[in-house]
Amino acid sequence: MRRLCLPLILCAVFLSVLATPAHAISWEFINDLSGPGPFYGFENEARVWCFGGEPPPEVSTKVVGGVKWGCLSGTKLKHKGPINFTAAYDFGQKNNLSYEPPKVGKRVDILRLGPSIEWALRDRTVEVSAGVEWDHFLGSGFGNFSRLAVPLIVDLKPFVTDRTDTSNKLANIVTVQFGVLIIPSAFDSARDFGASPGSFHTFFEVLPTVGLVFDLGHRE
Repeated sequence: MRRLCLPLILCAVFLSVLATPAHAISWEFINDLSGPGPFYGFENEARVWCFGGEPPPEVSTKVVGGVKWGCLSGTKLKHKGPINFTAAYDFGQKNNLSYEPPKVGKRVDILRLGPSIEWALRDRTVEVSAGVEWDHFLGSGFGNFSRLAVPLIVDLKPFVTDRTDTSNKLANIVTVQFGVLIIPSAFDSARDFGASPGSFHTFFEVLPTVGLVFDLGHRE
């Protein structure tokens, strides 16, 4: 239990820090590993630096309910892309690995932290991003461990009918996200998850992901 406390505290700190200048808060689904999963969770993404846009007027920062919208580097109108920082927490109740003796605590959680770079297409209704992240796997049935991962993401705004019209705020906020999470490292059932030897061994994992995003700092 003590092993779980520090990562959970770190996640809470990162999420609370990122919540003030939030770019996006999302619910996400990550497909299962060869053993545990699938995973469900929440992600908070902050725009740290925006580039390729127009300089804002002097009075352009919006504050709604104490939440500042836009980039931490300063709001830029119609910017082509930001550098982001993401904090996410995903949990997987299902775990098909075999344990001897059988264990009650088979749940696997993932704390994910890392930067990404994003690029806007089609008048900012489509965004593609790539990043690198630190994924920390937690559970009561095994010793916690970490992996580096590469998320590749496509964001779509399905309710935007006129790409030049930014007056429909709700349509610009609601975003559907698709992607893959590539973990270019081996997983072993016994070594990593404390399960029976031979349950599974992989050299890498490619996990499809899908999410519903609320883009609180959507582009002007």
